[in-house]
Amino acid sequence: MKTMRVVLLLCLVAAPLQAGQPEPTDHPDYTIVKAVIEDSIGWAIDKDLDRLFQIFANDDDLLIWWVGSNGSANGIDDLKKTAETVWMKSDFKATKFEFRDVKIRFSKEGTTAWFSCHLDDCGIWKGEEFCVADVRNTGVLEKRGDQWTIVQSHASWPVDRIPDDTGSSSSRPGRNAARVSRRE
Repeated sequence: MKTMRVVLLLCLVAAPLQAGQPEPTDHPDYTIVKAVIEDSIGWAIDKDLDRLFQIFANDDDLLIWWVGSNGSANGIDDLKKTAETVWMKSDFKATKFEFRDVKIRFSKEGTTAWFSCHLDDCGIWKGEEFCVADVRNTGVLEKRGDQWTIVQSHASWPVDRIPDDTGSSSSRPGRNAARVSRRE
């Protein structure tokens, strides 16, 4: 009987975690953090380098893992190099992006936030359209002074949904590891 009470108590405590907590949209920085997350991809539509470097941690603590090895960055210098050699070139044009199922959580102290979402990131590279579709994207932001900045970001497909064309060729831009992926 005692074991049954313990199991019941654990179920009652864990139930809200399984059901998921409501999105804390009432957090004073929710809208700002969501804009930073969206601009982490959206900056490329207008090739707004100033915005790119406002969004990501401007130091060696930055860590980005994209779906292809060419799109990863370990520190701000890696990100700057990719921006120079890929995204700012005339061969690259971002055309659209979409974040879905965005979930944002904040630390009790209010200086750290983390997110998860599904992402489509589409564009043109050397005349060919591509779309990195339905990628799982997660990240961590820190509030540094009065500004939120991404310090870590990771993108992946579930192992059972990796697109047939993963585009590992070095001829494609670093952040765009797949020409087309499918949703199932």
